[in-house]
Amino acid sequence: MVGPMRRVPIRRALGLLLMAGTLQIAAIGATLKTSSGLDAPPSADQVAAGGLAYRQACAACHGADLEGGNAPALATPDILNGYHTVGGLYAFIAVSMPPQSPGTLKKKDYAAIVAYILSRNGACTGGRALDPDALADKDINLTALAAGCPAAAKSNAGAPAAVAKHSVPQAYTWGRALPSVTDPK
Repeated sequence: MVGPMRRVPIRRALGLLLMAGTLQIAAIGATLKTSSGLDAPPSADQVAAGGLAYRQACAACHGADLEGGNAPALATPDILNGYHTVGGLYAFIAVSMPPQSPGTLKKKDYAAIVAYILSRNGACTGGRALDPDALADKDINLTALAAGCPAAAKSNAGAPAAVAKHSVPQAYTWGRALPSVTDPK
């Protein structure tokens, strides 16, 4: 005999199971996001090293102040929106830059350049150096990272903005595939 008294405990049990499952899925998602996002902002030393590496390898095309020129500006929200994640930005730069000899810099230099670009786009500094071997897995959103440090973003307020978008020729990748900048994974 199935009566109203039997349905209540079953509904309650099913509700509790559903709630427990939902909480478990949320906890797993939070753990994955934490382990794959930046643990701390880039270190000030790494940002300084990135500035030096940038001036040596990137400034001729992207401008001394990341303002653009022969290549797109890098101190702009467009760079954040175009690459979506720290890993996407690092992967693109490490595979395709500099265009005349892509992939020739050391991993630590590419990571430092990414740290420099992030800091110039508003990301805070003062954490530990970004690990180049782990950067490809970093899925933290670039726009959210830059929004986390308004003081750094204000320091870019006087930087010249790109007047127009430039068409940039395909970088020579010597047979390696370029990472997608439109697919955030």
